[in-house]
Amino acid sequence: MQFIDKVLINYAAVMNLPKDLALKGNNFSNAATAFFIAYLIAEVPNVYLLQKAPAAKWLGLNVTLWGV
Repeated sequence: MQFIDKVLINYAAVMNLPKDLALKGNNFSNAATAFFIAYLIAEVPNVYLLQKAPAAKWLGLNVTLWGV
């Protein structure tokens, strides 16, 4: 799942997402960078809560929230 999240933005670039959204120059790279920075920041509390909460409940909540 994590692999898919990380590479989907690159697949979107291949499928003409920058052209469809009229992204010029480095705008697509900036969007990808912002995504990865947010992903990195979100990992810290996620790992902390995974250690403190029961794994089945925390991971189940994560899957449910990602699906929403």
